[in-house]
Amino acid sequence: MERVQEDQENSYLRKELQVLKSVVINLDGRVSQQESEITDLKGRSMRDNILIHGLEEEENEDLSKRVPMLIKEHLQLDDIGFIRIHRNGPRFQGSTRPRSITGKLKNPSDKDRVLNAIRQKRETSRQSDMPFFITPQTPLQVNETKKKLQ
Repeated sequence: MERVQEDQENSYLRKELQVLKSVVINLDGRVSQQESEITDLKGRSMRDNILIHGLEEEENEDLSKRVPMLIKEHLQLDDIGFIRIHRNGPRFQGSTRPRSITGKLKNPSDKDRVLNAIRQKRETSRQSDMPFFITPQTPLQVNETKKKLQ
């Protein structure tokens, strides 16, 4: 009698375990889908952004004037307008490394113009005369995926 009861209990527990496994699999799929959607939204919000690295910081700098002037001077591009431009993160005590800059461009075509000008400058001459370098801004997950594929 006791053996039959144990078998019934084991059968019930196996069924419960199967239900819980299917719930976990379902939730895992939903989490993956939401992570993918978040990455897509981040990418869309960053699509008109560039990152500017290595540009020395100045006291009371006005990046909305300084960066377009430097782009005009070093890349010979006029009329590059920014919606927003700012240094990233807090300034760390004792750090000599300049913080990177995020710039959201007014026109999507401006991003292509800037990146093409950087590419051409790199191909035709040494970039050492430029006090900065520019990259497109992309979500961290996209960067990690690209690294894995290389």
